[in-house]
Amino acid sequence: MLDLRRMKATRFESVIVVRLDTLWFESRLGADLGSLRFDFVGEDGFRPTRAGHPLLPGEALKSGYLNVRSRNLIWDDVSIDPAFKVRGVTMIVGHGEP
Repeated sequence: MLDLRRMKATRFESVIVVRLDTLWFESRLGADLGSLRFDFVGEDGFRPTRAGHPLLPGEALKSGYLNVRSRNLIWDDVSIDPAFKVRGVTMIVGHGEP
């Protein structure tokens, strides 16, 4: 488990955030983002894939941010499906390419 307070943060849309690709790198899980696809789990149990949305390509994490206070996801790429604006993220789930 990572401590968001110890990670390099920045401001995006007037909130303090951590970039998702940085978060993945700091997890030290070692897999290359390009070889993974992702899902996110909100504190209410919401998961985009369970709502019928496909896994998000790993490269998309380069345009995503996690609000360090609310743990809400924010994206700077308008092509990201709005379902991935998960609120209160409790888990990031990486899947290897099939």
